[in-house]
Amino acid sequence: MRARCALGEVALVGDDVQGAARIMLRPEQSEVSTDGVGVSGTVVDVEYLGAAMLVGIRLDTEGGVVPERVTVRRFGAGNLTPGDRVGIRVVGRAVAYEP
Repeated sequence: MRARCALGEVALVGDDVQGAARIMLRPEQSEVSTDGVGVSGTVVDVEYLGAAMLVGIRLDTEGGVVPERVTVRRFGAGNLTPGDRVGIRVVGRAVAYEP
């Protein structure tokens, strides 16, 4: 089963939820890259947490829709700064639950 969300189509664990739902990802399931792979967006802020960082990203939208903002935990060294263009890709399957 799959879900459609701001990060594109995401594979789900199980098929218990039908219709509108929220999905949950583990931090390591969100990959941020500068190579254009995945849903595109712009870095709006970066918070360093030692070996990890929190990256705030405003996703690109179409048709004047208010842009979604997501926060992604990224592990390891990185050079991201506000204004950088990035892609976000989901790895693995998400858990869906009713809103």
